[in-house]
Amino acid sequence: MGRSVMSIGLLVLGCLVCSAAACEPTEPGTGENNVQARLVDFMPNQNNWNYPDYAACIDLDGNKPIEWRQRYGWASFCGRVGPRGRNSCGCCIKVTNSETGESVTVRVIHTCGGEAMD
Repeated sequence: MGRSVMSIGLLVLGCLVCSAAACEPTEPGTGENNVQARLVDFMPNQNNWNYPDYAACIDLDGNKPIEWRQRYGWASFCGRVGPRGRNSCGCCIKVTNSETGESVTVRVIHTCGGEAMD
């Protein structure tokens, strides 16, 4: 499968934005604190930004234009706030590292087990 998993620090989810068009900035919601996070490398660069066969969102978003697929990094999401399961496909999450304060926006392409984010 080519997925590499490693533990990273706790993250704080700033907001979950779901829009058919794009992940436009919105006012952050309350988000979630102390979310379990693991790094999963979906290897988009090596796979020409094609969703992996196991991605839960492949039939919903896998054929979107490459510009749409490349705009944000990819993540799995199964949080307690916002859409869950396949309803979260294509949504964007602003993720902030609670230790460094650095933030990044990622797009949900896969669901995960439990209340976690990959």
